[in-house]
Amino acid sequence: MVKKIDGGYILLARNIIDSEIWKKPAAYLKIWIYILSKVNWKTSKKIPIGSQYFNFRQIKIPDVTQYQMYEFLRWAKTLNPTDSTTQITTKKTTRGIYLQVTKYAYYQDVKNYSHQNTYQQPHQQITNTISKTVNKREIINNLSLSEREILKKYLIFCNEKRKNKIDDIDAYIHKLMENGDCLTKLEKAMKWLERKKQKEVIPPPEKIEKSNPEVDKQGLELMRATAQRIRKGENNDKNSNKTKDIR
Repeated sequence: MVKKIDGGYILLARNIIDSEIWKKPAAYLKIWIYILSKVNWKTSKKIPIGSQYFNFRQIKIPDVTQYQMYEFLRWAKTLNPTDSTTQITTKKTTRGIYLQVTKYAYYQDVKNYSHQNTYQQPHQQITNTISKTVNKREIINNLSLSEREILKKYLIFCNEKRKNKIDDIDAYIHKLMENGDCLTKLEKAMKWLERKKQKEVIPPPEKIEKSNPEVDKQGLELMRATAQRIRKGENNDKNSNKTKDIR
């Protein structure tokens, strides 16, 4: 599987190189990208999209001074019709500076870019196709012989209950691997095997035979008779001891 990139993403318009921020010191662009990366990418219960609380006294950006941060904020708050990409509003609060990027939702929506259909969409389709091909190869190469054997046994077990029987199990497994669907089947097969092992380890409880009332009655009478003989023997021993003492 292709490893996912942590942290999500932000969109930067290509025309940023034609904007006013491109003419400013490099620190301005660093601060702007930092803000875009930290504001909410969707609306939460308390903070709307494109907004967040900042404490610029504690923020550390490499090669950017605190003075440059406040200079950027003053510049970005200025309404400039020719450079709407960097317009922000700020408000001091007890939690720090509440900052809102005024057109965040607009610039972070890929549908609002004019070349989406001519360049980015075909490129994305090619990327998806490559990713699927890589995933299929990884699945085929990484599936061990033992896993294939487990999957085969599971499919044979399921095939006995199917109305439409699978004629060739091996060919069916190969097709699953090509389509990238064998991992789901393999997960089910592993769970099936685990349940099967548990049943083999824990045998079913043995049947308890019903007791015979006649046999129980005879046994009880035998126990009573034995107890009586023991008592008689004890009494005889006591009497004999008394006789000896008297003599």
